[in-house]
Amino acid sequence: PSVKKFLIKLPLFLVPGILLLAFVEHRLSKIPNSYSLKKELAEKNIDEVEVLVLGGSHAYEGIDPAKFSKKGLNLSNSAQSLYYDEKILEKFLHEAKNLQVVILDISYISIGYDFSKSDAWRAYFYQKYFDIEPDVEMPGDNFWKHNMMYTYGPTQVRDFFLKGFKVNFVKEISETGWFNNSFRSKLPHSLDTNARIVTAQQDRFINTDLASHSLESLRNIVISLQNKKISPVLVFLPCTSYYWNYLNKKKYAFMEEKLTDFCQRHHLKFHNYIRDPRFNDDDFYDSNHLNPAGASK
Repeated sequence: PSVKKFLIKLPLFLVPGILLLAFVEHRLSKIPNSYSLKKELAEKNIDEVEVLVLGGSHAYEGIDPAKFSKKGLNLSNSAQSLYYDEKILEKFLHEAKNLQVVILDISYISIGYDFSKSDAWRAYFYQKYFDIEPDVEMPGDNFWKHNMMYTYGPTQVRDFFLKGFKVNFVKEISETGWFNNSFRSKLPHSLDTNARIVTAQQDRFINTDLASHSLESLRNIVISLQNKKISPVLVFLPCTSYYWNYLNKKKYAFMEEKLTDFCQRHHLKFHNYIRDPRFNDDDFYDSNHLNPAGASK
């Protein structure tokens, strides 16, 4: 009898918890983020876009399409690899009837980077909003794919809950997809220290054994564009001298050699502005990201 009573009352305890979890999951799914916004901007504007920007955080923060003379859209995002550039382009290229140029942001980590060593959580946002399958095996794949609570993690979910889910990750992103980093507080340390920390982190992320994977995605991008008479433009955006000083020159040379060879084979020019003297420290938020003043240049 006691077991029977327990089983009868069990739903009374479980249902409120299940309803709460469902409520939290629903509210989390409604929080705007860079991935949901980029998809929305692409679906809304891609048929009119003449200049498209793809790439990682350098382009996300450093290229403002509002400065273009033609209609532009920035679909880059933080830590976005060439694989995701390829798949995003693949999804929208057939609708881009007016597209003339694609600016492809190339950075120090572009050749030999995926989410296997960092930023694994990002893969699930690409999967949720763009329906792009991860290019590497991800932990908890089947669960993360459908669960925003797990993707955000318990700390962030708690913070969002306490704020009544009044969270907006996109208020600094313009209608052309550019991220304005001017709201960020001043760096807690010098550009020199930031460069030392950042380059050490990036060194751990780069795996030269993955170069062929990165170059395959780049090749697919370039060929798909050239087949449609669209011009691909490969650009390495400016960085501070501090960042350059701490770069692993051997890995940088590897990246530059691979890209130079690639560009020669595909009749492209690699526009490398990493040490462009027209930019000074006042043009940067940190050691390797332009601020709005730098982006305006």
